[in-house]
Amino acid sequence: MKSLEEWYELLTPAISIRVKDFHLLGYREIKPEHIWNFLTDVKWVEKPSPNLHERVNDIMQMNIGQLMEFISKESKRPEENTHTLDQALVEEVLHNTNEAEAHEERDSVQDSFSVEDESKELSQEDENKLEDSTKEK
Repeated sequence: MKSLEEWYELLTPAISIRVKDFHLLGYREIKPEHIWNFLTDVKWVEKPSPNLHERVNDIMQMNIGQLMEFISKESKRPEENTHTLDQALVEEVLHNTNEAEAHEERDSVQDSFSVEDESKELSQEDENKLEDSTKEK
């Protein structure tokens, strides 16, 4: 049975690929340590000695949601935290989430204004028609 250090050395290429994948998705603060800590603390806890192909599959199938949930939970734990997690990463994710929500809210507000503007334009047209019809009489 290999030690965790030996496994880490063996799996470094797969972890590096996954880190690059997350960077391409905009999560530039993700580091190999985040992935390794997630795998050793969450994924492989119940099955501490999976085969090499199973470990590589776990790395390649990991999604950003799983990793971010783990990082958020770890960052909220007090001093008992055994891993150093970047507060900047947590803040970036929260910022990205808040930006997306603000963008959606701004779009919905703009949509409601355009509907109001259209109804005002229609009302103005109706008034003009009414004025024209009363002038003709």
